[in-house]
Amino acid sequence: MGRRSNGCGSVVKLSGNRTRPWRAKAPMTGRDERGFPIVKIIGDYKTGAEALAALAEYIKNPYDVDQSKITFSELWELFREKKSTSVSTATMNAIKGAYKHCKNLYDVPYRNIKSWDMQNAINACPYGYTSRSFIRNLFHHIERFANELDITNTQYHTLLKIGVDKPDTDKTPFTDKEIEQLWQIQDQPWTDTVLMYLYSGWRPAELLELKTENVDLENGTMKGGKKTAASKNRIVPIHSKIFPLVKKRYEEGHEYLISKNGQPLPTRTYARHFDSVMAAINAKHTPHEARHTLRTRLDRAGGNQVCIDRILGHTSAGIGQKTYTHKTLEELREALHLVS
Repeated sequence: MGRRSNGCGSVVKLSGNRTRPWRAKAPMTGRDERGFPIVKIIGDYKTGAEALAALAEYIKNPYDVDQSKITFSELWELFREKKSTSVSTATMNAIKGAYKHCKNLYDVPYRNIKSWDMQNAINACPYGYTSRSFIRNLFHHIERFANELDITNTQYHTLLKIGVDKPDTDKTPFTDKEIEQLWQIQDQPWTDTVLMYLYSGWRPAELLELKTENVDLENGTMKGGKKTAASKNRIVPIHSKIFPLVKKRYEEGHEYLISKNGQPLPTRTYARHFDSVMAAINAKHTPHEARHTLRTRLDRAGGNQVCIDRILGHTSAGIGQKTYTHKTLEELREALHLVS
C-alpha cells in the first residue's frame, strides 16, 4: 500500500513474522534536528484494510496528547476510544474489570509510572490468578498503546509477575448422571446453554460471541471460533439433541445466539448463570469443563482424532487445507453423534 498523497499518512507492511504486520502512520508533522521526518505511529494491525481504516479515522478525527501530562486514566480512555475495535470483546471486558484494580494509578502521569507501580497494583488485587493475569494484560495493552503514541518506549509488562500460583489445570468432566440431570431441567433458565456447550465443544467465549447469522439451521451447522488458526471460522455440526435448543434461541431473532435482553453476555456475567445451573444439579463445574467433557466422551467412544480436533478447533497433524466439503461435514456429524 505504501505512501499516500502528501498529508495523508501511509500504511506499510513490516518485515518478519508478525501478528500485526500492517502499520498505519499519521501525516508527517515536521522534521527533527537531523532532518528526519517526524511521524507518529497510529498503530499496528492484522490486515492492510484495518490499517487503512485506522488511518482514515485518524485523518477524519486526529488526536494528540500532551506526553508529559497525560495520566493513566486519560490514556485508558483514549485507548478505549481508539483501540476497542482492534481488541476482542472478551479481552476488552476482561481488562475493563482489571482497570478497576488500578485506582492508585488513575491520576499519575503515565510517563512517571514504573514497573514496580504496575507490580504493586497486581499484588494489591485480593483475587486469584485469573484476575491478576487480566491486570497484567491491561498493562500490556496500555503500554503498547503508549509506545505507539511515543509517550514511552518501555516494556515493563514483560517484568510483571502474577504473584500467585496458576491454578491446577486438571479439568473434571461432567458425569453421565449430571448430564441426564441437565436434560431433566432443560426448561430452566440457562440450562440450554450448558447443554449446547456439552454437545458442541465451543470455548466459553466462542459460543457467547457466536452470531445468529452464522447459524445455518437448514444445513444444521454453526460457524465461529477464535484464539488459533485451527479454531477460527470453523464449522461445527449441530448435534440433533441440542438442535431444538439452538432453534429456539435462533428464532428469538437477536444478533447473538446467546444473549440477555437482546444483548451479548460477557464471560464473567455468563459464569454466574452457569453457576446457577450447576447449583440446581448440585455440581461444581466450569464452562470450559463442558468442552473438556465432549472431548472425553468422544475419545471414550472411539471417535476419529482428526474429526475431534476439527470440532474442538485443535491443530491436528491429519488436517491439511482447512476446507469443509460435504464429506467432511458428514464425517464431523457422524463423529459428534457418537455421544448421546
